[in-house]
Amino acid sequence: MTALRLENVRKDFGSFSAVDGINLELAEGELVALLGPSGCGKTTTLRMIGGLEHPTDGKIVLGNSVIASRGDSVPPERRDMGMVFQSYALWPHMTVTDNIAYGLRKRNVSNDDITRRVREMLSFVEMVGFEKRLPSELSGGQQQRVSVARALATQPRIVLFDEPLSNLDATLRETMRFELRRIHQRSALTGIYVTHSQEEAFALGDRVAVMRNGRIEQIAAPTELYERPANEFVAQFVGLANLFEAQVEKINEKTASVKLSSGRSLTATLLTEAKVGQTVRIMIRPENLHLCTSEAVADDIFIGRVTDVVFSGAQIDFFVDTPDGLIRVQKLGGPRPSSDETVRLRVQKEHVMVIGIL
Repeated sequence: MTALRLENVRKDFGSFSAVDGINLELAEGELVALLGPSGCGKTTTLRMIGGLEHPTDGKIVLGNSVIASRGDSVPPERRDMGMVFQSYALWPHMTVTDNIAYGLRKRNVSNDDITRRVREMLSFVEMVGFEKRLPSELSGGQQQRVSVARALATQPRIVLFDEPLSNLDATLRETMRFELRRIHQRSALTGIYVTHSQEEAFALGDRVAVMRNGRIEQIAAPTELYERPANEFVAQFVGLANLFEAQVEKINEKTASVKLSSGRSLTATLLTEAKVGQTVRIMIRPENLHLCTSEAVADDIFIGRVTDVVFSGAQIDFFVDTPDGLIRVQKLGGPRPSSDETVRLRVQKEHVMVIGIL
C-alpha cells in the first residue's frame, strides 16, 4: 500500500528551481533515502513533505489525502509525521522522559498511556536508566536516540530524518547507523531519510533516490544502484569508479565489444543503449580489478606501474599508471604491491559496464 506520493512536485525560489518536478512513491513500512550533494534539493523535498515549505507546483499525497498542492497545504502539526533533526532539537530544560512525552502531551494522551509509551520507547532505543537526565548530561549518540524515541512515541504514519548523524564523530556515526537500521527493522517504520553519505543511504534505505539539480537521477535498491547505475553521475556518487572512453565495435543482445584508447578490446555489459561506432563511457569498480600473476597477454589484463599505495587498515588502495590511464584498485588483505612495481590487473567481463554515451 502506498503511504506517500509526490506528483510532479516543484519548489522555486525566485528564478531558481530547488526541486524540479520530482515523482516519488513510498510504500508502507519502507524507508527511502534521498542521497545527493549539497544543493541537490533533498532537504527542500523533505521540508515540503513535512509542511515546512510549500510546493510551487505539483502535489503531495499522504495515504488518500492531499496534504500539499499549489494552492493549499495542511499544517505540519496535522500531518501525523515525526521528525528527527541534525541538531537533535531536544528541549534543554526537559528530562529525557519529558522530551519523549512532549508530543504525547500535546495530543492530550492520558498520563497512564504516556507513562507506558515512554517506557516502551526507552526500552526500544536502549535508554532505560536515563529517564531523569537532561540533554546536557547525554552524549551525542544518546541525544540522537532520545530524538528518535520522541519521533516514534506518537506512532506517526511517517518519520522524516534530516541528516541526523551529521554532527557525530566517525565512530559514533557508524554505530548509530546500525542502531537506526535495527530500529527500522524492528518497528517497520515508514520514513524518508536525507543524507549526503552513501554509507548511510545504503545501510538504511530499502531504496535510495540519487538526486542532482532538483531531480531524481535514479531510484532503486542499493545493490541495483551500485551494480547498474543509470549514468556517470550516479556511478561516481554511490561509489568509486574507474572511467574510460571507448569505441563500440560490436553489439550483442546485452553486451558490447568496445575498444579503449590503447587499442585493447573488452566485452562490456550494456547499461544504456549504444550503437556501433559510438563513443561510450565504461566503468570498472576498483574492487573488481585483481592482481594477476599470469604472464599471458590478454585484453582483460591491464599492465602498469604502481604510483601510490594507501594503507587503510583492512583495505589498501593502490594506483596503477597504464596505457589506458590511471587506474585505482582496492584490495582486502593479502600481499600488497610496492610503489614503482609493475603489476598486472585482471577484470572479468561482467564487471565492465557501459554507463553512458559521449
